[in-house]
Amino acid sequence: MNRHLALVEFSGDAVPPRGAELRGDERPAETTEGAKASPPNAVSAAKASGHITRAAWSPARNRPLAMAYLRREFLTPGTKLQWEHGTGVFVREITATPPDAADSQNN
Repeated sequence: MNRHLALVEFSGDAVPPRGAELRGDERPAETTEGAKASPPNAVSAAKASGHITRAAWSPARNRPLAMAYLRREFLTPGTKLQWEHGTGVFVREITATPPDAADSQNN
C-alpha cells in the first residue's frame, strides 16, 4: 500500500478542509559541483504527497490537527507538508492499535 493514514499537526489558525491536497518537500539529491541545491526544507519543488481526511482545532495543542493519507516517502517524523493556506508537519503514522496499547500487549 502506497498511502498510509497519518497524524499531521499544522501551524497557524486555519483548519484544512476535508480533501485538501498536501504537498511535501522533496529533499534534493546531492548535486554535482557548480549546480545549485535547494535549501534542505525547500518546498518549491513540492510533490503531491497526500490529502486530508479529517481535521479539527485541538485545544490541547492550540493548533489544527488532521488525519491524512500520505505517500510512504513522506512518513518520516518532522517532514514538512504544505496545503493551500499553511504548513504542517508529519507527526506519526496512525495504526489500528495505538502505539502505547501495542507496547503493553507485547509485555
